[in-house]
Amino acid sequence: MLMVLGDFVFELSTLPFQNLARNTKWRQQANKRMQGRPSLQFTGVDGEEINLRGMLYPEITGGKVALDTVRDMGHSGDTWPLINGLGEQLGIYGIGSVEENHSEFWPNGEAKKIEFTIRLIRSDDDRVDQTNTAAP
Repeated sequence: MLMVLGDFVFELSTLPFQNLARNTKWRQQANKRMQGRPSLQFTGVDGEEINLRGMLYPEITGGKVALDTVRDMGHSGDTWPLINGLGEQLGIYGIGSVEENHSEFWPNGEAKKIEFTIRLIRSDDDRVDQTNTAAP
């Protein structure tokens, strides 16, 4: 298991991503000063995104069904706990986008190769109770 988003498991038979890029932002307000550089004031945490990129070979790995499942999750507008393969809870995330590129086609038009990018967007931290996996 590489990662779990809600009930969806990223693994070799579903969506084995080969690249995970995480981007965390903070708000720093610039305050102008006379005869000097602006000072910065921290005003809070801003957005956080995780981009999962990978390549599918439907004969070997997951395929269109797994991508359609993630797309359906995105259509719901819901958010889910994201837990990596080491059991670390990364927060609550929603699906921002699913991008796919089909290439190297069989004679019937089915792709031999599918490249994908899934953009996950972090939601509010006040729902951390959903990431607690310990039994009461």
